[in-house]
Amino acid sequence: MDDSLTFLDALVRSLTEAGTYNSLEMVAPAAVLWPDAAREWEPLLPLLRERLPVLTLGAYAPEDATGPAPWLRCMVAHAIGDGGASEHAPIVYLPGVSGKELDNVNQLPKELALLAELRYRCNLWAHRDGTDWTPLDYLRGKQHGLNVEVLTDAETRKALLRSLPVLSSLTLAQLRADAPWKAKDFDVLLGFQTQAQEASIAELIVRGESAQLEFKATARVDVATGQKLSALEQVIVKTVAAFLNSAHGGTLLIGVNDDGSIRGIADDFKAWSKPADHTRDKYELWLRNLLQGAYGKQFSPYFRVTFHAVEGKDVCRVTVAPAPRPVFVIEGNEERFYLRTGNASPWLKISEALDYIMTRWS
Repeated sequence: MDDSLTFLDALVRSLTEAGTYNSLEMVAPAAVLWPDAAREWEPLLPLLRERLPVLTLGAYAPEDATGPAPWLRCMVAHAIGDGGASEHAPIVYLPGVSGKELDNVNQLPKELALLAELRYRCNLWAHRDGTDWTPLDYLRGKQHGLNVEVLTDAETRKALLRSLPVLSSLTLAQLRADAPWKAKDFDVLLGFQTQAQEASIAELIVRGESAQLEFKATARVDVATGQKLSALEQVIVKTVAAFLNSAHGGTLLIGVNDDGSIRGIADDFKAWSKPADHTRDKYELWLRNLLQGAYGKQFSPYFRVTFHAVEGKDVCRVTVAPAPRPVFVIEGNEERFYLRTGNASPWLKISEALDYIMTRWS
């Protein structure tokens, strides 16, 4: 494959080629089915839709080319809209659905049953054995992928997924020249410091709060009442937004009191009634959903969630890189622009925000 192609170019070519066929042996496929059980490709959809007709399985939102199985059937058949009409067969992206699940059509859940017939009229973009192409597989694949050396540990995989929209603009020559890729390499693409450059939790706490560092005792539960308080969640949303909008990003430590003493996040765990839910994984999932719901998934690559044991207690560290465009927080009927100023995160008046935005993202 041409080394001057970008990752996104190569992906577009691969998806397009999946719709090719021998006209002497078969009729044209109605579409290309793209299963993605782990939903790992979702961050690239906005970029792909600029290049290819991509329909997505999901809640009915035709303005986003998204809808349930009956709507997809109608779009592919050109019974409504234009079905993503173009010179290419439409791509039907199936988040949360695996290739193996599609192959076992008799066992498809009721809401997916209408896809069974499509499986026989469409080509599949997947491994030859029907398993899903993941971004990691596609990068590493020697025969049908990009043949780029990437480590396969859990941290590298997470960092790869975070950086996918930025990574997609790199050429194959760049990707191969900088191999083998590790977690820190992907994070550097997003503006995060390397692990060697980052201060330890102990060092941060000693420094105290500043323009790039904020402490929060809890993120969900009021320490005085022991009750879940949505206002605390909104404070987290505002703080991270302020760091995203700043030119240097910042770090939020949850489970640390204003005076630097360690409280841990055990209080926040009380928001879940089941002890089995009192885990770091559950906490990270909740926090990511909170922040993605506030700003949109397009900003999720620019914050990184890690956990650290300090004095025998869990502290959650949210490391925030500068966002590539302004981040707004909806409060009531208003959109507000937060910015880190000193050790506070105030919102700016419209005139102030416009002046800053024109300078920061000029």
